Amino acid sequence: MIIGEIALLRHAPRTATVIATEELYGYAGYERAFGCLLEFPDIAEKLVRTAHLSQSVFATARTAPGVARRQ
Repeated sequence: MIIGEIALLRHAPRTATVIATEELYGYAGYERAFGCLLEFPDIAEKLVRTAHLSQSVFATARTAPGVARRQ
């Protein structure tokens, strides 16, 4: 799982916070490492698809009736 892909794809601040509910191991990479991942067509396609899905879920949640919005 990659977290923060939207920010890296858009060269913008991150848009989400993640809280682990169990132990996990990860790697904190930066733009350069992310750029290397994008050189692999299969990975690039999955990242872009995941980013689009995340964006659409975020947009739907923001416009849904009864959903509290952050100030």
